[in-house]
Amino acid sequence: MTPTAGSTLGPLHSPSLRDRDRAEARARRNPLVWLREILVIIVVALIISSLLRAFIVQVFWIPSPSMHNTLVEDDRIAVSRIDALTSNVQRGDVVVFDDTLGWLGGSQTTSPSILRQLGEFTGFVPGGGEQTLVKRVIGVGGDHVTCTSANGKVSVNGVELDETYVPDGQVPCGERTFDVVVPEGHLWVMGDNRSNSADSRYHMGSGQSPLRPGVVGCGYRSGRHLADFPVDNRHRSPRSFCLRSRRLMTTASRDLEVSLAQRWGIVAGMDEVGRGALAGPVAVGVALIGVDAAPVPEGLTDSKALTARRREALVEPVRSWTLASSVGYASPQEIDQWGIIAALRLAGRRALADVASDGLVPGGVLLDGSHNWLSAPDDLFGLVDGPEDPFGRELPVHMQVKADASCAVVAAASVLRRSHAITSMQEIDDPGYGWASNKGYGSAAHTRAIAELGVSDQHRRSWKMPTRATK
Repeated sequence: MTPTAGSTLGPLHSPSLRDRDRAEARARRNPLVWLREILVIIVVALIISSLLRAFIVQVFWIPSPSMHNTLVEDDRIAVSRIDALTSNVQRGDVVVFDDTLGWLGGSQTTSPSILRQLGEFTGFVPGGGEQTLVKRVIGVGGDHVTCTSANGKVSVNGVELDETYVPDGQVPCGERTFDVVVPEGHLWVMGDNRSNSADSRYHMGSGQSPLRPGVVGCGYRSGRHLADFPVDNRHRSPRSFCLRSRRLMTTASRDLEVSLAQRWGIVAGMDEVGRGALAGPVAVGVALIGVDAAPVPEGLTDSKALTARRREALVEPVRSWTLASSVGYASPQEIDQWGIIAALRLAGRRALADVASDGLVPGGVLLDGSHNWLSAPDDLFGLVDGPEDPFGRELPVHMQVKADASCAVVAAASVLRRSHAITSMQEIDDPGYGWASNKGYGSAAHTRAIAELGVSDQHRRSWKMPTRATK
């Protein structure tokens, strides 16, 4: 119908709310829309990560043993870019730098893959590797650094350094003597592992300056190094950053154990391993410490949070730090006979008896967890049922959840008992259960081996063993 003159048209049709909702739903179902949103999120994340890496912080991994025992291979270290802007490198700082002048020699021939380079650029993969070095600053510009004394100590400006970070048994000077004055704008750097560190000492007279880094700066107490980059623009260091000398994990505290030691005199930290395994003994580590002690070994924490290399590197420093230490065991047969709790008690008391045989008896025990399995039960059957007590005395026990991560003496016991337990499982004759890798726990491979081979004398036969292989 054609409108005539003077007629009035109604309002133009506008979409209803339902129509708009349907249109939006169709747009959301369009794969191009959500693909675009995902790409935007990825791009924004990459930009943020790259900016953080470029201006805030970057993570590196340790490629060599030259900084043992402060840093070991595969440790992760955080490098601060912000502090590099302050240009405040100081003696004792730990620094990271690229090997642009060939300190590593001709062995570094492989280049990282494109994916690894992309991962390092975006910050999703730790940087470093074959072309990165980490050293400690011994002298800064103007310092007179010498190593000519009969006792093998390094001196800076006539003052001998007390380098507690150098591993026991090593001479701080290493195998070489030197007498240098560090030019302004340069650094003298050395690895903590003096017998296995090709640092400034090894680049004197080789046509390179053993001193200069192109340091941008370091505001933390441990930070940045470099080696021998001249100050001119042609040799400006492309990547040298401030580095905090702590790793990404923390070091356990002494606060609780010091409080207990003020009452007990000597505190025994105790931790167990193997409670949930299907095979092998249960092990309990004990470490003794008093009120006064040397600084806690750097990086000491729950052994489960440590890499195998870091854990093994801590074993000797932990033994030296504690007054005494031991690891007690209860065999699979004793676990079957007495039960796991009584076996834990037996292993713990064997460890206590061992340290007591050397004349050191703690005043109490700091025990990891919330259940006191060390003290003898006070029920009717506890007096007659159970193995003979090799320690022969009762001690007060303080329970602390997560003590293996937060309390240094328990962390020390954790490191020692785990190292011993792993070694003991590796030494057991293995017909095919894979104990070297599963440590007796019920991994898929171990379960399949039990289904195929049956249980052995090392298995806890009173336990319900898996009868079917898992996929």
